[in-house]
Amino acid sequence: MQNKSIVLVTGASGFIGGHCVLALLKKGYAVRATVRSESQIEKCKALINTHYPDRADVEYAIATLDSDRGWDAAVKGCEYILHLASPLPVQQPKNPNELIIPARDGALRVLAAAIRAGVKRVVMTSSQAAVCGSPSMEKDYIYDEKDWTDLNNKTVTAYNQSKTIAERAAWDFVNKENSLELATVCPGLVCGPVLEARVNASLEFVKRFMDGSLPLIPPLGYEVVDVRDVADLHLLAMEKPKGAGGRFMASAGFM
Repeated sequence: MQNKSIVLVTGASGFIGGHCVLALLKKGYAVRATVRSESQIEKCKALINTHYPDRADVEYAIATLDSDRGWDAAVKGCEYILHLASPLPVQQPKNPNELIIPARDGALRVLAAAIRAGVKRVVMTSSQAAVCGSPSMEKDYIYDEKDWTDLNNKTVTAYNQSKTIAERAAWDFVNKENSLELATVCPGLVCGPVLEARVNASLEFVKRFMDGSLPLIPPLGYEVVDVRDVADLHLLAMEKPKGAGGRFMASAGFM
């Protein structure tokens, strides 16, 4: 890894994280992947090796969103960080803090460690849940990167709260410190090829439509985007000089 730029990928065993790792390897980067426990290292290693036939230049580090332990070691020597780790439940918890606290505090831990290590830029995965997660605008309103979910709206879900609060906290932190570049990526519903057999939370609703566990088809839709496009957007936000300070929407259209 000495002759390559090292990119830390948090949440590397996740749906988007796995595709980001593969995209980085294909472009010649060295990757350091964070996992939550020792047992996940072999799982993540098997996933990457299955889909990347060449020798994967990947190191592994253990760090969790709820603890400072391990983050300084994880970011040491890295030029960039793709911060994807964040709780994504299949069902909304009764207590929103179950999602808000790890999402917000985890992001701040990564950013603080990045500053200590002299990281050039962090690209953080947010969500359109932080952009248009409150149905407060008129029907034909077109959302863009200037919009934020209204947390005063009582219909905002715990997940939408967590993504909004975490991203706002990240921007506030970086703007105050002024020594680290930040970009965020805000995808809609992420679909596309899974890298392992289990169904992730993003695709759980598709599975429910297919297996009949939903008793009816509700009148709803989503901004949909391919996971490979989301991974490519992370790399563009990381590499391009104008990516710093950007908040990038990821959508291929409404379905």
